[in-house]
Amino acid sequence: MRIQCDSLKYVKLLEKKGVKSDAANGIMSTLTQIEIFNIYSKQEVDTMLSEAVKEVFAKHDRSINDVFVKQDQKLAEQRREFDVRRQDTVKFHDQQIRDNKSELLASRRWMIGTMITIGLSLTAYLSALLHFNH
Repeated sequence: MRIQCDSLKYVKLLEKKGVKSDAANGIMSTLTQIEIFNIYSKQEVDTMLSEAVKEVFAKHDRSINDVFVKQDQKLAEQRREFDVRRQDTVKFHDQQIRDNKSELLASRRWMIGTMITIGLSLTAYLSALLHFNH
């Protein structure tokens, strides 16, 4: 990149400071022909800045994405634990229901047997009473 400036203006400034006209023209001619490295144009600076900002956002997006992935993994693990606990609870309650059904059936049979026994006993008693009274 070359230095761009108002060379006529700077020649006049040099002349005011005591530099001869030929020397001032030579100095400015030399300065405007110099190639300068490591100086960037506005467009290059804008491009570099845009790339840097894009990289920062990309890095930020990756870190946010990592957080979401970790949260999703944690939620999936919690869901698996919940499902296992829920299945265990369902199995436990199903077993309790089966046990209670068995107990109810046994109690029902006992109650029916007791009622039949009492009924037959009463029938026999009444029959005996009727038989002895006549």
